[in-house]
Amino acid sequence: MADDPRSLARTERGDFLFAVKEYGDGTPFIAAEPRRLTTTLIGGDAFLAFDLNPGVKMAQAQSIAEYLNKNISSVAFTVFGTHPMFKAIPPKG
Repeated sequence: MADDPRSLARTERGDFLFAVKEYGDGTPFIAAEPRRLTTTLIGGDAFLAFDLNPGVKMAQAQSIAEYLNKNISSVAFTVFGTHPMFKAIPPKG
């Protein structure tokens, strides 16, 4: 099915370290920082973060980050042919 945009899907994986950061108001969040600068998943000019539920304290955020670091081996991002970013990702090969 060559016309199916899913047939043009491109998946990138990256190895990330989950670290606790704070917004300006002191609200904690989890940042996914590339372990290697060579990851193409988000590159060096982007940022991936996870906002936590209201009321999560720094100690809880640290526990969440530790859990993620122990249990997540990589983060994958899949772009389908219909997504505007698809044209920005060069084909492999």
